[in-house]
Amino acid sequence: MNDLPLHLNDTQIDMFADDSTQYVSGCSVQGVQEQLSTEMLPIIQWTETNKMVPNEQKTKAMFIASTKKVSEIPQDLNITINDFQIETVLDGRLLGIQFDQTLSWSVHIELLCKKISQRLGILRRIRHHLPLNARKAFYRCLILSLMDYCCVIWGNTSTQNLDRLHRLQKRAARLILDRDHKAPSLPLFLELGWLPVHERIRYFRASIYH
Repeated sequence: MNDLPLHLNDTQIDMFADDSTQYVSGCSVQGVQEQLSTEMLPIIQWTETNKMVPNEQKTKAMFIASTKKVSEIPQDLNITINDFQIETVLDGRLLGIQFDQTLSWSVHIELLCKKISQRLGILRRIRHHLPLNARKAFYRCLILSLMDYCCVIWGNTSTQNLDRLHRLQKRAARLILDRDHKAPSLPLFLELGWLPVHERIRYFRASIYH
């Protein structure tokens, strides 16, 4: 698939393994829609030449804009591939991140919190059977890895969303150290050598620039 971008003139495409994301920017919904529809033709021709079939059911379209502009975008947009109308979605998953139309990352944080809560539930049930080092390893491998994944991208989400993650982080510290649910979190973080989630995001951002 390395030469597919060479066949596109007015749009960009990013590829990772068998996932391809085509995108374009514009001043109007109509203009963006026309560009995407026009550029679908060389993609179809390329797939036919290379004896490949686009997965129409997995192909989605999403507009990203400010909150005000998003409210003006019609939901039934006419972007087709092989006469199949592509579904327009409000959010979509790409490489493990849930994008939404305004890049608020609220949907991603909601899913992330649910997954972390489930794993904390497992830790709560098994913690008395695990030594401290194993509890710490559980957190690093199955919880912290979720928080760290692409955090420099979604880390500009709202304070309310980051607070939700921080509360889960505090809950994890109390479970690992077997402390009361009202125990102050700061001493626990110091004992475990943890950074609060918002500080950890800041650390990863800084590491990119150095």
